[in-house]
Amino acid sequence: MSSRRRTSISVLCVAATTAALLGVGAGSATAAAEGDSPGCSTGVLPNVVMGSPDVKPGQALGVYLWHGSNGYSLRATHPGSKRVVIAGRLSASTGFSHITKVRFEKADSLTLSADHKTMTFRFTNYGYIDGINFSADCSRLMRVKIRINDAVASPRQIKLGKHRSNPTSNPFAIERSRPAPRPTPSDTATATIG
Repeated sequence: MSSRRRTSISVLCVAATTAALLGVGAGSATAAAEGDSPGCSTGVLPNVVMGSPDVKPGQALGVYLWHGSNGYSLRATHPGSKRVVIAGRLSASTGFSHITKVRFEKADSLTLSADHKTMTFRFTNYGYIDGINFSADCSRLMRVKIRINDAVASPRQIKLGKHRSNPTSNPFAIERSRPAPRPTPSDTATATIG
């Protein structure tokens, strides 16, 4: 199966649904947790956003978004050297932090709301890489909307995770699944046979 396969994901990316769509088993939630922020009691990110797509300058027009060991990364590029404006709005239920700009130029901008829950960006891209790295602070829900040259981007122009999967719509949301309940001592008690 091609690593660039198009995978349908629900507008709310719930890990169990995503695992079924990708054709992977129950062990997928554990795999996602390994690359996720440690200690997030809000749940586990869906596998579809996990891992770097190894984006290079000049690749297919669009936005590449993934979660790795240091949080989220977002990159934009396109083939050729023509001017393309790529903009977006992200909102997170808990907020954003640890934001760093990647290869920003004079015409690029990044704005964070006073409550740190909404982040907007605008890249003027000439075929190289523009981007940001950030943490969504264990937010249970992150909403994303992408525009290219003042029009809503096609879902095919948004690539998630290492497999470059496309969301089914734009805007879309990434939602953590609830963690499995921890067993209580009464759940794990064993009978003593004498």
